Order: sequence, then structure tokens, then C-alpha cells
Amino acid sequence: RTGANREGARLSARDQHRTGRPAQEDFVEIGLCDDADAGLNLVPQGDQAALRTLAAEVVRGLEPCRAPLNADEIAHRRPERLTARQRALLAEYGYPHVMEEFRFHLTLSGPLSGAESPAVARAAAQHFQRVLPQPFVLRDLCLFGEDDRGRFHLLHRYALND
Repeated sequence: RTGANREGARLSARDQHRTGRPAQEDFVEIGLCDDADAGLNLVPQGDQAALRTLAAEVVRGLEPCRAPLNADEIAHRRPERLTARQRALLAEYGYPHVMEEFRFHLTLSGPLSGAESPAVARAAAQHFQRVLPQPFVLRDLCLFGEDDRGRFHLLHRYALND
């Protein structure tokens, strides 16, 4: 959010891309998150150790560049609904779903009603089976910054080393 944090994040992300390796995942399932407020997501299948390791390294590496959460941002995360570990992660990293709580997903929709979700899931599965490469390889680390309106913008894309 500040210029100093943004430059520090760029330098940290640059260092991460030098040591990170592409993560290869088979995206064969389209599913709904456990959270009733969530929508449709693409989720990886099989062993996700490499992906989780990469994510944890990036979170740790960029932590010094993160702006501290304010009271509204903490309240938005509904800490009363989090586990003790998730509250600790929120306090330490600014987000409750990092490290061992991290579950990679690519969001496809906003909240869906119970009546509409099966039809939307079927349509999404048919579409993505045709267009997603198998395996799905994550080759880049993208650094985003948040503006004063809460919108995220791509600051830089870093290729992960092979």
C-alpha cells in the first residue's frame, strides 16, 4: 500500500522467482467450497506438496512488505468463525488460510444457490475439460498491489525457474 512496501515486495518477489520452481497440478475437479458463501472453484487433485511449499515460501518472503491489517480488515475475516490456528495465522500473516491452512483454488463464480449450483457445475466442467491443459503448470508468480479502493492490480509477473 505504500511505495516502500511496494518496492520491497517487488524485490522479495524477484528473489522468490529465482528460487521457485514451476508447480505442476492436475486440475480435474470442479467443485464447490465447503463454505456456504463460496461459489464454484477449480481445485487441484493429487499431491499438492510442491504447490503448498511454493505458497508458504512466497508468504514468508513477502511478509515484511505487507501492510498491517486495520480493525475493519480483521473484522472482515470474521475471526470469531476461525479456528485458533487460523486466528494466529491472521495475526501473523494477515490472512487465515496460509501455510498448512492453504487450499489452492481458482475461483470461477460468486456465491451460488443450492438450486443453481449443479447446473453451473456441469456447464463449467464441460467447458474446462476442453480448455484446461493437462497437466496444468504454474509457471509464473504474479505480484499484485491493492489500491485505496480495495482493487488489486498486477504490478509484475515473474517467471518461475525451471
